[in-house]
Amino acid sequence: MIIALPSSDGKTIEGHFGRARLFVVFETDNGAIVKKEIRHKLFGHHHDEDCHSHSGSAGSGHHSHSHAEVIRTLQNVDLVIAGGLGRKMYEDLLSAGIVVLVTGETGCEDAVNSFLKGTLTQRPTGVCGCGH
Repeated sequence: MIIALPSSDGKTIEGHFGRARLFVVFETDNGAIVKKEIRHKLFGHHHDEDCHSHSGSAGSGHHSHSHAEVIRTLQNVDLVIAGGLGRKMYEDLLSAGIVVLVTGETGCEDAVNSFLKGTLTQRPTGVCGCGH
């Protein structure tokens, strides 16, 4: 299984998916991590705004980007573990066949190990409905 986590430092899970500068990607086999890699975003758009502070109109530039580049960056990933993300990104990941779990866990490797042990705490409120 391939698991990706949004991060900006390669160690901690970014609180909001769109603000991450990279993805920490773990390959797992038989309940253990066998490989770790860093995938840098292939796109320039970066969500710096608070998810509730923008109008979301096409003219704002905020929604004019496509999540296709994110999906391409996450090619062959089975699962994303995130601290939070917008509903549209959540839906686009699901449409691409990527399972999404939202957690309050902050460490990337700790979150993956917890998931593999079946002890990862999920947070259902981590998907915002603000439309991005």
